[in-house]
Amino acid sequence: MKILLLMTAAALFFIAALSGCDAKKEPSGVICGGVTDNTDRKAPKTIVSKDITAFSASMYLLGRWSGPDENMLYDFEIIKNEDGKLFACEKTTGIKAGADKTLLSGLQKVIDDEKLAEQNGLWRVTAGLPPEFQEISFSAEYASGEMLRFTCNNDPFADWPKRIYLVFADWFAGRGIGDLLVPKNDGPVKSVSLEVGSGEMFTEIRSVRVREENAKSGETLLLEKNVFDGSAKKNSSKRICFPADYYKRISEILAGYDLRAFDRSSVLYGLGRDLKDDNDKNAPGVVLHIEYENGDRLLIEAKDKKDTELLKPVTDALLEYYASIFG
Repeated sequence: MKILLLMTAAALFFIAALSGCDAKKEPSGVICGGVTDNTDRKAPKTIVSKDITAFSASMYLLGRWSGPDENMLYDFEIIKNEDGKLFACEKTTGIKAGADKTLLSGLQKVIDDEKLAEQNGLWRVTAGLPPEFQEISFSAEYASGEMLRFTCNNDPFADWPKRIYLVFADWFAGRGIGDLLVPKNDGPVKSVSLEVGSGEMFTEIRSVRVREENAKSGETLLLEKNVFDGSAKKNSSKRICFPADYYKRISEILAGYDLRAFDRSSVLYGLGRDLKDDNDKNAPGVVLHIEYENGDRLLIEAKDKKDTELLKPVTDALLEYYASIFG
């Protein structure tokens, strides 16, 4: 009997260890390993005031957003200091600066755009989930006395935490504090290829290695432009030597656009966009592959009609340049 009791106790201890939840560490009222719902269902779902007087938000973001580490918890706060003035801080990095209307209005825009007031009063948490679904909280206090608060499990695919993060990141960067800024590569380009489809027209720009007998001016690495016209059932192809300032010009063009939200390898991919048509084979498409001299790569493969339109300024600029060098 003693052996059976010892085996039972050991089994219970092992199961508790696997649950990933220590009851002693749980806050009061939280059910270990279960769902806790303390939602205030009477909380207003509309906030009239737009004047934020205090703010806090925590979020767990997948990927690399700052520094060398990936998958980080960030904790933002705006409170009054001893002098009664508002200052903003991020607790993970330890950065802080005096808050202003630019920051507050930027945060309010996200609150409005993402309809966060509809979550007011929510307090529903499932314990024992992986880090990317851990408990997070949001709070905004207003000059009118109104309050917007909710606590829930982190959603790594939601847009509002990313947008809140970027408001703070850009605002801090404007004050010379770049700790949170998602890196945007404006450095020199090493290689680039482009494919643009529009209706029955398809244009392709790429570099090709040719045989010695097909070399131009002794160069075997050439720049090639292919145009396919489906309506006229006509194709054209032309090869030229790379202009001396080719990569300098390409680097200057690309530096004028922020393409991170379209880069499939970026943490910002898809931000603020519905990607349900992303694999529409009948939609005009854009394929843009860029490799920078520092080894960074940017991969854009947009099949969504909306994305193609959003990318039109940069593709137009590139096609205009290519038209000038191919003649």
